[in-house]
Amino acid sequence: MHNIKIPSSQLSPAAWTYERLGMYIKDFEADLDSEHEIGARLVSFGQSITFHIQKVGYHGPDIISFDGIDSNGQKVQLIQHMSQLSVLLMAMKK
Repeated sequence: MHNIKIPSSQLSPAAWTYERLGMYIKDFEADLDSEHEIGARLVSFGQSITFHIQKVGYHGPDIISFDGIDSNGQKVQLIQHMSQLSVLLMAMKK
């Protein structure tokens, strides 16, 4: 995550969403035990994918990306417009 702290009023919508997602993820991870890590389930076009989140990023003003590993050990990257963003954070076995 970016370490530069810019006032929220000066952030692009994607940067603001990225910062907010980081706070949600940090809060969620704080409650996990040592056998679990954060994952996500994303549903689109009637299909769902569950994966371990390794990195969240953005490209302003409106794109959010998620990098991770799926249940088969395959590398995945989701690139999504902010207007369609809906992420279910979940605990997953390491």
